[in-house]
Amino acid sequence: MALNSAKSLKLGINGENWALSVTLTDRLKWLLTIVKLVGEVEGATRLQKLTFLVSQNVKELEEYHFYGDWIAGKFGPFSQDLADDVELAIEQKTMWGGLVKNNAGHEVVNYALTEEGMRIADQTVKDNPKIKSKIEEIVNQYARSGLMSLLHDVYYRYPQYTSGSTIKGEIARGSGYQDTALDRKYD
Repeated sequence: MALNSAKSLKLGINGENWALSVTLTDRLKWLLTIVKLVGEVEGATRLQKLTFLVSQNVKELEEYHFYGDWIAGKFGPFSQDLADDVELAIEQKTMWGGLVKNNAGHEVVNYALTEEGMRIADQTVKDNPKIKSKIEEIVNQYARSGLMSLLHDVYYRYPQYTSGSTIKGEIARGSGYQDTALDRKYD
């Protein structure tokens, strides 16, 4: 797996310094690419579901170890690796997450790329235009749709990931939190 964009952190005990190298993995570069193609992602639930759909439908990403740890979470498919990578991207300043009020008046975290994140995503796309096209197809279909519409499609197509859902009933009825993020946390 190709790695780059290393940063060093200084850690130590009793005055000793150890360098810890933190790198961007290829799968994180593809996450940055998804966020770039969306522009700004409203809420962690939407980011999880968009990334889930990409992971299930763009098989070329398997060689990059692209999020294979999906479980049935409170709001459908959930990846802890994805949640960890989002935190890492924010720490490394390739992505930012800011708390904003959405159209329904709920506070959600919006995600977008920094200049460095854009540079990395641009290079990833340049090196892999066919994969980018497949991701773009999914993003174009769901990035601006209502959250309930996105959740409905994910729940309908992948029922094996809904067993832990606390909102399954609302999704089935088509009611609930129209165009909102359901929770400020990932899951």
